[in-house]
Amino acid sequence: MLKSLSKTAWTIGAGVLLTGIFAGGAYYVEARQIQVLAANVVEDQFDKAGFSLAAARTETYAAGALAGTSTVSYAMLKNALPRLQFRSGEQPLWLWARLVPAADIPALESAVRRETGYEGFAVRGQPPGASFAAPVVFTSDPSRASTLGLDLMSLKSFSEEVGRAAGLRSDANGVADFLAEDGEGALGETTLYVGALVQERSGNADATNRTLFVKGLTYPDFVKALHISGGQVFELSRILPQGVVLPIFETGKTSGSVMSRTRDLTVGSQVLRLSMSLPDSPARPRNWVIVAIFGLLSTGLIALGQSWVAMGGRAKSLSTALSDTSDALTAVRFKEVAFFENSGTGNCETDFATGRLLRANEALCSLLGYSREEISQKTFEDLTHPNDGKASEEQLLDPPGQPREHMQFERRYVRKDGTPIWCLVNGQLVRDGSGNPAFYAIVIIDISQRKHAETAQSILLAELAHRVRNTVQLTATLARQTASSARSVKEYDNLFHGRLVALKTAQDLLFDTGWKFALLQELAERTLKAFIPPKGEEDRFVIDLPNLELPTQHAQTLGIALNELAVNAAKYGALARNGKVHMKGEIENTAEGRRRLHLKWQESGMTSVRRNRRGGFGTKMLMVAVPEQFQGFAKMKWPKTGLIYEAWLPLDFAAQT
Repeated sequence: MLKSLSKTAWTIGAGVLLTGIFAGGAYYVEARQIQVLAANVVEDQFDKAGFSLAAARTETYAAGALAGTSTVSYAMLKNALPRLQFRSGEQPLWLWARLVPAADIPALESAVRRETGYEGFAVRGQPPGASFAAPVVFTSDPSRASTLGLDLMSLKSFSEEVGRAAGLRSDANGVADFLAEDGEGALGETTLYVGALVQERSGNADATNRTLFVKGLTYPDFVKALHISGGQVFELSRILPQGVVLPIFETGKTSGSVMSRTRDLTVGSQVLRLSMSLPDSPARPRNWVIVAIFGLLSTGLIALGQSWVAMGGRAKSLSTALSDTSDALTAVRFKEVAFFENSGTGNCETDFATGRLLRANEALCSLLGYSREEISQKTFEDLTHPNDGKASEEQLLDPPGQPREHMQFERRYVRKDGTPIWCLVNGQLVRDGSGNPAFYAIVIIDISQRKHAETAQSILLAELAHRVRNTVQLTATLARQTASSARSVKEYDNLFHGRLVALKTAQDLLFDTGWKFALLQELAERTLKAFIPPKGEEDRFVIDLPNLELPTQHAQTLGIALNELAVNAAKYGALARNGKVHMKGEIENTAEGRRRLHLKWQESGMTSVRRNRRGGFGTKMLMVAVPEQFQGFAKMKWPKTGLIYEAWLPLDFAAQT
């Protein structure tokens, strides 16, 4: 008896010791894994920070490329800058400023008021005696509208960085980059600004008129971009060439014991240093508890078994073990049936040899439209779509011809009513006690909606590619035709720019309607807006057109043609000689019962007009391209009072609104 008790005591002591060793090891391994995961989160945050800063710099350079090293308009940047972003859904903060000598400030203020309609625009905050000013002309954030006119040179950080960038040799595109921070909150909350200074190409290497494009990254934007957790501590600083470190964004304490990771980020010619602490992980090591419980239970069971053997309780122990096993099997069977019937997926078992469905749950019967009795008489071959039957057989066998243990494939099945349905099939081969294949356990998921979405996506991508090709071809034609008739590079630039703007106007209208149509009246008003005389002389240019829905190609062609008429009038005709222009359109019915548009452009108010004998791109557009596009005809004449252009364009394609 004492010997049995001693043996049991030694067993318990050894079991407790081993349990402690294994539990401690499990705790150490899991704690290390949690720490590694937290470190990986920080490294990912470093990558996100580098991407955000690099993206901001790329966007400012793209803005500089948009400027094309020439003067840009407020309207152009108002539409273009907010869209210039890498992340969809982002609300970027953009600033556009002009760096001009102090003597040019009044002229700049007048130009901005005239172009934007903002009569209150004025340069504010210029330091006394400053020889240059950098007033903000445009900001993409309406809540910061008060910053319009604020002189960036009045802020110390901007003054130093803009001055430095202005003294640098710009790259081949005339662009020099800079970084500035606004910790004083003059432009809002604490913000890091990534900027590009674009030098206008005027032939003078020391030109002082520059354009500033500035992308702002606020503290909340930075925290959001990096996915900073609530308890995490970080600090973003600038490293000056002299080695001085200037903090930009920081939170909490910044002692060396807090920051566990540091990385230097290069943004153009600038270097930023980001220090991060590991995120607070809600997870704690827990597996050691399972190991400890398992070890203690094992020790107890062993000791109890030894006691039972010593006391002659072996028979009772076996009886208890059998009872426990029976209960476990019953529970497993209950869980298996519950999962099979209520998992929400189509579940079934099929005979390996015949493919007949041995059993199926209600979800599969509902999916295929059969009752349990009906589906039990079917094989998978009966339910498979005729075009997918052979492929299904190939999925069941590997290349040597042996049955696969696991399989997954997509197939079409046919419902009882005859409609096909796409499904994802997952199968597991189950063998009998001898190791021979017995049946397949199969899970079927309906993926019809996903397949329809993939088809729709393919159609949309094909349509997009078609439209892009058409636009590229049309732009290439405009460039080629303009180059063939232009007398100088400047004339080519002006003509090509005007034609591209007309093409863009038509495409903007088409985009608003899902690329279906553009209204004739609105197309004319937007295309000719730049040629309308100033306030008080609107009666010199009258546009009276019906509302017609023009298809894509018709709208683009007619938009370019209207631009050619307006350019000619502004250079040689009524708009250049205090005359008048009347553009009128009427719907007519032909003798054949067809509808057509009679379009008439009439210039008047002049006494001597000579016919243009040159016959360039504009004449081809008006006399050839437009009639061919609409399958109509046109004529042009030059009485002494001014040009008259008329076109009769069939409207079989259009609908009047």
